[in-house]
Amino acid sequence: MNKSTTEIFRVQALTKTSWLYQCWLFFTALLSGVVYGMLHESPQATVKYMVAVYYLIFALHVLHRTKCFRQQANVLSPDILFSILYTLFHLGYITLYALNIVPYESDIIFYKASISKALFVINLGFIGFLSGYEFAAPKMLDFSVLQKPRRIPKQGWLLAGVSLIITSIVMHYGVLLVLGLSIFKSHGYTAVQNLDRYVDSYLINLLWSQNVHVMVLGITIYTAASALRYGKLFYSKFVTVLVSLFLFTIILEGNRGPILMILIPILLVRHYFVRPISLKILVVLAVLLLFVFAAIGVVRTIAFEPEKMMEELEYQAQSEQLTWANPFIEMGGSFLVVNITTHEVPEREPFWHGASWRDAIIHFVPFLSRYTLASGISTWSPSVWITTTFFGKESAGRAFTVAAEGYLNFGFVGAFAELFLLGVFARWLTVKFSRNPSMFWALIMLGCLGPIMMVIRNHLALLTHKITLVVIIAIVIQLFIGDEPVESYDMDLESYSY
Repeated sequence: MNKSTTEIFRVQALTKTSWLYQCWLFFTALLSGVVYGMLHESPQATVKYMVAVYYLIFALHVLHRTKCFRQQANVLSPDILFSILYTLFHLGYITLYALNIVPYESDIIFYKASISKALFVINLGFIGFLSGYEFAAPKMLDFSVLQKPRRIPKQGWLLAGVSLIITSIVMHYGVLLVLGLSIFKSHGYTAVQNLDRYVDSYLINLLWSQNVHVMVLGITIYTAASALRYGKLFYSKFVTVLVSLFLFTIILEGNRGPILMILIPILLVRHYFVRPISLKILVVLAVLLLFVFAAIGVVRTIAFEPEKMMEELEYQAQSEQLTWANPFIEMGGSFLVVNITTHEVPEREPFWHGASWRDAIIHFVPFLSRYTLASGISTWSPSVWITTTFFGKESAGRAFTVAAEGYLNFGFVGAFAELFLLGVFARWLTVKFSRNPSMFWALIMLGCLGPIMMVIRNHLALLTHKITLVVIIAIVIQLFIGDEPVESYDMDLESYSY
């Protein structure tokens, strides 16, 4: 185990709450409200001011999070990673639009009149998450827990991770064989995105819907156990090959969500437990991922045909349809969702008053949602609502966003509250692991942080069932395998300033 890397993460997670910073966040919420209240009737003017307020919050949060650790700043702490992804997906295109760098896109700004309201909701959600993350920090400094003996995972954890990885591969390729290559070539991304249209089997559709989650869980278990026991991200080259093959297949299929789901735990384990990733490398990885996502958006309807993929990319580049701005335009779907929701609710669609939150709670119990939906207790999800209502049943699914879900339920208060609770949960996870550094809590922390990041482009019901799965798996493996103790040691805490 890399003691220094892990302990730096634990020290930072246990830093006490800054009430002065909480007051600053409260002020920025008021500032955002003033800008919206004064300029909401002039949407074009509001864009620049609201975006400026947002980036002021973002910049000062990064300074706040890193100011105490100038020598060992954690540039990929959960709150900073969430902030980066939240910003890219919600404001990637809008920032360029506000600066007059990219033209108006009706596919992103569905209603011009609701730009101001959408940006206010996005700002409130961002402030809510940061405030919740800070609020859940320890109320006083207590680093005595850092001197306690730690425990490292037994080798059985690695075997459990490999078993899940192999199971996922069997599930994934087995379903593709049932679907048939000819159907996939004919329908491409549509076939894997809407498998139930082509394969009338509940079991097959269940295997397909869960195979990526099983892979992510397997990767999380394996990499965390490998890092905490051996100080390596992938202890086995065989596992590296398996994961790489699966990731390559996902790219060919054109499904971008699972790529992030797989990469996030790998990135977090590497950064928290093995060796911190430098800011330069993170920027390079982010830019590379943006352009990979843009390329996938162009070619995913012709998946599994690499030659045609390259031909299409070359054509798009030559015709200037594929530019540096494409990745940001591709991610504009998050703003689109907020824009539509804030325009339609509550004028045409009433507030849901917690209906989707209730369904998220129901999802804590595996398979219960299937019966509550059939009985009418549950309603359709926010993503199904927006897809069916505005784009038609035949349209590819439109992912939702956590900020819009909060607003959909309780308006501006809901947008703040939903992300505040999400921030509280994210910080609680890091504090819990830092006070109990073991494979059990590492798995729960990492297994939940990934879905928390993904809910930026989803809704809460897609988070809660994953939490249940992670906790159940962690408890079962801990009971049958467990940890083994390592010697205690003293840390030089004087090298840190607080």
